[in-house]
Amino acid sequence: MIRRLPIVVAGLCLAGCGGPAGPAGPLPADPDQLIVYSIDGPAWYTKAWKDLTSKDGSSGNASGVGGFPVLGKVVLTDPKDIRAVMTAIRNGVRDAKGSASCYVPRHAIRAVKDGTEVEMVICFQCNNYRTYRGGVMETGGSIAPDGEALLDRILSDAGVPLASKEYPGLKN
Repeated sequence: MIRRLPIVVAGLCLAGCGGPAGPAGPLPADPDQLIVYSIDGPAWYTKAWKDLTSKDGSSGNASGVGGFPVLGKVVLTDPKDIRAVMTAIRNGVRDAKGSASCYVPRHAIRAVKDGTEVEMVICFQCNNYRTYRGGVMETGGSIAPDGEALLDRILSDAGVPLASKEYPGLKN
């Protein structure tokens, strides 16, 4: 029994810590401000593909959240809405079962805590996310698609357009 104690303690620490993502996924658990973005990953993807296949081989530099064009945003002020989004993100990261590799994101979240901004850019199509701090990609991982409907509803209710759900594919 004593021989197994270090293994049990280490296992409990790993299970309780939640790894590098922490208790609310890669975002701060209790942000001071939360912004939900509609981003146009399909338009970026289509432009990037055209740029890569152009005669000069140029690639466009996108701006916006995580380098993707922004269609609009909603600044959440209601603590209930903030909790709902944070819970959806936390559960999505926790419940992720794997991902594909398309990465054509349509949603992003910017969480601000004590002046530090963390952006999470999400592709619910392939169940991948990437996080950025200070405009630099920090980490990424898998996320279950459960929060997509909530983010779509928040954006739509505010009159923010949503990006096409169609996969742009590899069309010229």
